[in-house]
Amino acid sequence: MQVLDQRLGEIELEELDAYRRGLAESPILYRAAGHMDQIHKTGEMEFVANEETIDRVGDLIQVAGWALKDFEANPVLMFAHNYAQPPVGTVPKVWIDAEKKQLRNLARFDEDDPFAMQLKGKYERKVMRAVSVGFRPLEFDEGR
Repeated sequence: MQVLDQRLGEIELEELDAYRRGLAESPILYRAAGHMDQIHKTGEMEFVANEETIDRVGDLIQVAGWALKDFEANPVLMFAHNYAQPPVGTVPKVWIDAEKKQLRNLARFDEDDPFAMQLKGKYERKVMRAVSVGFRPLEFDEGR
């Protein structure tokens, strides 16, 4: 796994360098650094989507850098970032907790979708615990 993470990091740096030189768009990066925090009485789940800490590949996403406007225009909950499949729910609220340096969100799973309800049950039973974010870095510093 460490070799794979290292190679993926090298590929990301190559893509970011191409973006910096104006040869490509900023790449979409994914980071599995979040977790479910609590289940509300409404059935919505509250997640810590990302924290301003160094992740397993050595990156740190500054909380102040999250630009959420485009996501908020279509706040869908996807399974495994797979946009070829329908959403499994919505994200009725996403916010930055500046004090805790966290990106947080509420998730509402689609109750009419059996697969979505299966996923929700896996979070409720703690079979699944993690979540991840997808983003395009617009500013970055190679601190690796």
